[in-house]
Amino acid sequence: MVRTAAIAAIAIVALAAIGWGVAELATPPAPAAADGDGDRPPTVTAPAAATAEAPARQVPVPQPAADSDEATTMLLPDGTRVATLNGASGARPLSEVWPKARPWSPIVGVERSAAGVDWYVHADGTRTTTVMRWRADLGREDALTRVAEPIPQDAAPAGTPPDGTRRR
Repeated sequence: MVRTAAIAAIAIVALAAIGWGVAELATPPAPAAADGDGDRPPTVTAPAAATAEAPARQVPVPQPAADSDEATTMLLPDGTRVATLNGASGARPLSEVWPKARPWSPIVGVERSAAGVDWYVHADGTRTTTVMRWRADLGREDALTRVAEPIPQDAAPAGTPPDGTRRR
């Protein structure tokens, strides 16, 4: 019961993240930049924010330290681990929240939103992030992972009937 409620909550938050991030996600990500230095991870140029706020900026992909424990890393569907973002700890495996209908897409970079939240950018345009959020039911903060899928440029706004007319 608790697991079902947690999965439902994650799905609701993921849908909300999609709605909140539509302006950022509508623009496909730029291809990974060639750093010319094999020691540095690839980065991507983040699309400009649709508001007057500062645009998202690129940051390198954090690599887990050799002595990292499972609390500060997240298990990816391909079996590798990445450092958690935004100070999160105790993140569940990404395979538990990755959309079942979407093939796994590797991480190609990280972007920081105008709100200061770091998001992993995947090769197919999907974004994922993990943040700590207060859970009243647990009486503590808990890791929350969000998955935001890209939408087609010609997608109708949510609530628009298929024929494109607006109801009053």
